[in-house]
Amino acid sequence: GLLQYSAALCQRSSCKTEIASHVQAPCIIAKLAMSLLNRIESSDIIGRAFSVYYGLIAHYAEPIQSCGKWLSKGFEAGMSNGDTFSAFFCANQRIRLILIGGGNLSTLLRESEYYLSVVEQHGNILSKKLFLMYQQTIRVLIDKGASNQNGDGVNELGQSDVRMAETIHFQKALQSFWLGYAERCHHYVLKLLQANVIGRHHRLIISFYHGISSFTQIKRHRTSKLKQIPKEAIVTLRAAAKDSKWNYGNKVHLLEAELSSYEGRNEDANSLYAAAIIAS
Repeated sequence: GLLQYSAALCQRSSCKTEIASHVQAPCIIAKLAMSLLNRIESSDIIGRAFSVYYGLIAHYAEPIQSCGKWLSKGFEAGMSNGDTFSAFFCANQRIRLILIGGGNLSTLLRESEYYLSVVEQHGNILSKKLFLMYQQTIRVLIDKGASNQNGDGVNELGQSDVRMAETIHFQKALQSFWLGYAERCHHYVLKLLQANVIGRHHRLIISFYHGISSFTQIKRHRTSKLKQIPKEAIVTLRAAAKDSKWNYGNKVHLLEAELSSYEGRNEDANSLYAAAIIAS
């Protein structure tokens, strides 16, 4: 109950007006609940507990790489107890978080292919679509988009599926950013943000990519509206960094460095670039 309550509190910050609110309190509550697991001998609830804590809460306060490690254990626990719902959720969240956190792409691709084979055996359609979307992003990042030249595959992944829309738009924005397509990235970010409610974590991460990619457009168009994008991203991520410097501090420094460079404050920019590297 405490974990579900904490997860609900975290997701309350999923609308634009609440995105900068802190999640320290629900993270503390959830961590307390997790500590109680050590007193329970039954392993039946481990997969479910790990899926909620490490999949929905911990990445706001704990290193994202650590969350990925524990989600792998949650997958194993869920499968061993026949709790495929929790197991597949752990697997999906692990791939999503490690992809965001900058894990080894070749290793991540092999792991996602293994998870995909398991969910196919169990006929879980939604999890299959999610893994296919993650694999598309991983392959695009590995071969710089060469594997995606024959079509983006969005339609066959179920673009009409409301449950998939957020993931598709987020992943396409991510792909566009790393391929250097700033305007395309901006397009998918706007499609993502048009939703009334999206996941708080997706909103946090996409604000960083939107802020960084906006500098390409700012240099072309030089409008005050575009300049607000990185400034708003800095405010949002600075608030998030109060709960987790590990996950968000480097992003704040990099955005501040890019803004300083654009404004001609080169000494500040150099210091902030160095700070971003140290914090990474």
